[in-house]
Amino acid sequence: DGSILDRFLEGDVQLEKPCSNKILVVTNKPIHPETVNAVSAARATTGIDARILPLDRPLEMIAKFDKHGRATGDVRGWDYRINSQRL
Repeated sequence: DGSILDRFLEGDVQLEKPCSNKILVVTNKPIHPETVNAVSAARATTGIDARILPLDRPLEMIAKFDKHGRATGDVRGWDYRINSQRL
């Protein structure tokens, strides 16, 4: 129905900027084209505010299972650069 569009064009309906969180995508250098494409696609389809941060020191991700069979793990090297970032 076009009544909302008509009311918007007449100035009866106001648009407000939505509240959104910022997303920081952390990756090892070099930044791969697939990473840029994935972040760009997320921006285009959902309107998110995302940045890509290449790390000078590599991230190390260790996947494991706990004694109950649940997937868990550790990420090492993230605090080097993340603590200095302000979004």
